[in-house]
Amino acid sequence: LPGKGNARSDSLNLFLAPKNLNRMRSNFRFCFMPQTKQEVPDMLEQQQPSNFKALLHGNFVDTSQRLFYPREEDRGIISRTILRMCSKYDILPDQIVHGDRETLLYWANALPMDVRERKQLELHIYLDR
Repeated sequence: LPGKGNARSDSLNLFLAPKNLNRMRSNFRFCFMPQTKQEVPDMLEQQQPSNFKALLHGNFVDTSQRLFYPREEDRGIISRTILRMCSKYDILPDQIVHGDRETLLYWANALPMDVRERKQLELHIYLDR
């Protein structure tokens, strides 16, 4: 996240991830694959755009444009976390997502909150008191 207040260390923004995946993602912005809003399984059946490289567990990265396309099961929690952080720290979504707020809203609505995300949010609320 851009350096706004305590956004980088906010417990809402902290996630466990494989070390290699976190390093490969770097500080790239999240995105849809170019010219499509199809989900990862559909993209895997088609030929992926040549500038995107497949990473671990269904994630893709475009290092030339510094873009990261997360796996489907993570997009909902990613989008809701970014939307909360943008609201809390007055950050513009386009600093984090390539495109606009529509990408975040699409993911947030298409992929509802699960038990893991609810527990993380409850923990954050508890720690943020």
